Amino acid sequence: GKGTNCRAILERIRSGVLPAEARVVISDVLDAPILDIAREFSILNAYLPPGRFRTRLEPQAEMELVRMLRDAGAELVILAGFMRVLKSPMIEAFPRRILNIHPALLPKFPG
Repeated sequence: GKGTNCRAILERIRSGVLPAEARVVISDVLDAPILDIAREFSILNAYLPPGRFRTRLEPQAEMELVRMLRDAGAELVILAGFMRVLKSPMIEAFPRRILNIHPALLPKFPG
């Protein structure tokens, strides 16, 4: 996507409307606009190579995602435009602390 959800969230944090702190922005797309948006807001950002699968992360990549989020001190994870299904490592690392902003009705239109 174009990063509109990411930008909206970061703008609300900056303005004080959303009482939160963005710790890190991570993308599985090397040239994703959200990485530029994160830099614009002076937020730590990183690219996570997803591996060979189109609909999910490779197990090693998912473990790396968990590590990156923990290292950044993330308490809540917002998936904005993240188009991969996450498995147990991520779900278990952040139980009831993952918010998925999905552009279509789930589970009818996954991915």
